[in-house]
Amino acid sequence: MKGYIISPSWIFWVNTLDKFKAALAALFIGLFVVIIVNYASLVVEEGNCWTNEKLCESYKKTIHKSMVILIAVLLLLIFVPGKITVIEMQLAKHATYENAEAVLKQIEDAAKYIVENMK
Repeated sequence: MKGYIISPSWIFWVNTLDKFKAALAALFIGLFVVIIVNYASLVVEEGNCWTNEKLCESYKKTIHKSMVILIAVLLLLIFVPGKITVIEMQLAKHATYENAEAVLKQIEDAAKYIVENMK
């Protein structure tokens, strides 16, 4: 009995990459808005910080926490590969020195075929 070259569940997880990256992008934008709003509120309340110190500290803590999460999300957006890259990596994993030239052509063709069929 022969196994799959590419597991059907693997194809499912590759399809979720775009959705995951879209969710990360939305989170990135949301955190950016939170930082801007809190910074603007802090600037407005700057004169009142001596009377309402808790509020100003709350704004500062929210800004700091949001910036840490924002940086983490940015790193995930940068380092999570795209769908085509993951497909090419999976196909390239099966390449050997003996069939390198033929495999390169097959990788390109297979990646295009898989991407077209996933749409």
